[in-house]
Amino acid sequence: MLNDYEVIIGSEVHAQLLTESKIFYYCKNIYGKEANTQTCPLCLGMPGPLPVLNKKAVDFALKVGLATGCKIAPFSRFARKNYYYPDLPKSYKISQYDEPLCYDGEITIKVKERENKIGITRIHLEEDAEKSIHNNDETLIDFNQCSVPLIEIVSEPNIRSPEEAYAYLIKLKQVLEYLEIYDCNMEKGSL
Repeated sequence: MLNDYEVIIGSEVHAQLLTESKIFYYCKNIYGKEANTQTCPLCLGMPGPLPVLNKKAVDFALKVGLATGCKIAPFSRFARKNYYYPDLPKSYKISQYDEPLCYDGEITIKVKERENKIGITRIHLEEDAEKSIHNNDETLIDFNQCSVPLIEIVSEPNIRSPEEAYAYLIKLKQVLEYLEIYDCNMEKGSL
């Protein structure tokens, strides 16, 4: 019965960028600090001040776009992505979607001596949400993670096996490591 199905996989990967500050604010981007010590009224979504884009985050996203053969958009736009999560008190993230920074690239993988080009639909920037910490019967929120810069790398659905999915993710990780824009530390949830 399994032979009646064809595997078709697309991937959405978030990678944290190694910038000194957050994507839209001047708070430090340092992992592992005491909860709620790397935040400010801006990244908490308090009314009044406007976000200012981190140039280094844009440079890092462009590096990944160029390394994956993407076209670079002459114009891109950020918007509020509205949804409710318990660890997203402002009820939105600032993200790109329909007008991303990079689009139409590819990564070539090799599985069992067969090459396959995995298309990259888009690479866009966005801010991360806060972090929920569950302790017994209570949940606390750590805002240090709020607005950590992310790139989201969205592939075309042309991965045809679990082995190809693995090869694609390994190759993508290698690109990010080589460009020195990401620490590749899975224990910290960086990818």
